[in-house]
Parts: sequence; structure tokens; C-alpha cells
Amino acid sequence: MNYILTLVFLIICDEISASQKFFDYLNGIESLEANFLQEITDQDGVVLETSQGFLKIKKPNKYRWAYFSPMEQEIVSNGDKIWIHDPELEQVVVRDTLDSDPNMLDFIFEDPRVIAKTYSIEPLLDESDSVEKFLLTHLKEASAIFEKAYVSFYNRIIEEVHVITGADRTLKIRLKEVRKNTEIRAQEFEFVPNKDTDVVRVLTHQ
Repeated sequence: MNYILTLVFLIICDEISASQKFFDYLNGIESLEANFLQEITDQDGVVLETSQGFLKIKKPNKYRWAYFSPMEQEIVSNGDKIWIHDPELEQVVVRDTLDSDPNMLDFIFEDPRVIAKTYSIEPLLDESDSVEKFLLTHLKEASAIFEKAYVSFYNRIIEEVHVITGADRTLKIRLKEVRKNTEIRAQEFEFVPNKDTDVVRVLTHQ
């Protein structure tokens, strides 16, 4: 009986330690710039879709995702509005951020306290001393965006996010040339369409 209680205690302490370390790493990042590779794979690991681009994120709630391959697209948020720009269609859709479909990486940066109420956090072993991985698993009593996600840090800087979605799909975001806590102008999180771009405004649901 004492052995079981000790084991339970150690597991709880391990999870608390993992959570604290995970949030310490996130709290140390106020802004982030990086190139990224994004993949969608099936349950067998077969790559179904690949895209590349660069991103800029700044707390709170500001980000710019720019895709340049296989097609161009920009997703920009100033914290209140989100613009989804499709250069090929010469169209930009404008929505309130509350109505947008959140990306896991943006969600992690938005408010780590929400994660603590929504996911359990467990450390995963890795052979490298520089790489630390965490497993986020949905707590059944809370509503969640994703059921499960893997988050990796390299030298305390976020490096990869793997999100397990429905339909046996995994979204993988790998960051490259990461620059932490750089000065990013406020204009980077605004989108001004040119005169040839059609603007489609999505009304907020009441």
C-alpha cells in the first residue's frame, strides 16, 4: 500500500514539475519569428499535404502567418480582427478573432493558463539534453480544441508542435531559424488591402 501511495505521489510531482517547466518556457517568450514547415499526415505517417512560410507572433493575441508554398496566403491578427488574404483570388476575408478557427501554436501563446485548465501535461523522454518534449492530453471535463498535442522545445525555445486531430490526421509544425523576443512593429499585425482586393466581412454571431 505504501509503495502504491509513493508511486502515485511521484507521478503527481512529476506532472507538476513538467507543467511548471512547460509554462516557464512559454512565459519566457514575448515574441517569436521563425520560418516553418507544416505537414498533415495520416495515421500511417504518410504526408498528405506540405506547406512552408514564415510566422511572427507577439503576446497577447497578435500573429502573422505567411504561406508561400504550395500557394500564397496570409493570416494576420491584431488581437481584435483576423484577415485571411488569398492573393490568387484577390480577396481578403475579415473576421472577429473570437469567430476564427484557432491554430494550436497561437492557442499556446494566447494564454497558458487556459491550457492548464484544458490539458494535462506530461514530460516525454528524449536522448538529447537540449530537447525537451511534452504531451498535452485533453481533460475530459473541459472543452478542448484538440484531443492531444506534442510540444518540443530546443534550448528552451519552442521548436515543434504535433496536433492529433480527428479523422486520424496529425498536423505537424516545425519551426526553423527561430528568433525569440525580437522587436516586431505593430504594423506587422495589421492588413491593409490594395484597391484590387475584394474585402469580405464575416458578421459576428450573436
